Amino acid sequence: MAERQLHGLQFEADIKTHLNLSSNSYTAHWDGELDGMPLSIKCMGVSNALEMSSMLRFWQSPPFTMIVGWWRDSLTKKVVGVQELRFTQEVLDRLRGSLSLEE
Repeated sequence: MAERQLHGLQFEADIKTHLNLSSNSYTAHWDGELDGMPLSIKCMGVSNALEMSSMLRFWQSPPFTMIVGWWRDSLTKKVVGVQELRFTQEVLDRLRGSLSLEE
């Protein structure tokens, strides 16, 4: 595991502890389940783009929840904010637009 990813693993572990979720392998498709929906946990800089995953995975994803921790200082990576995002079917349909994956 690259050292630059350790802050993300720690954030994920903290969220799972706070929500009383079991741990998965860091290579698992989802980081867990919350309220019956797949869960993705991300930790990133406040000025970075939120990456969803590969296009194929995003197009095939069921509705899911994402918890994002935002850090500001690139040396300490201290988390300064946390957001919970719900990607319902309606939200996914709007993000995907009218194009099919094949197009």
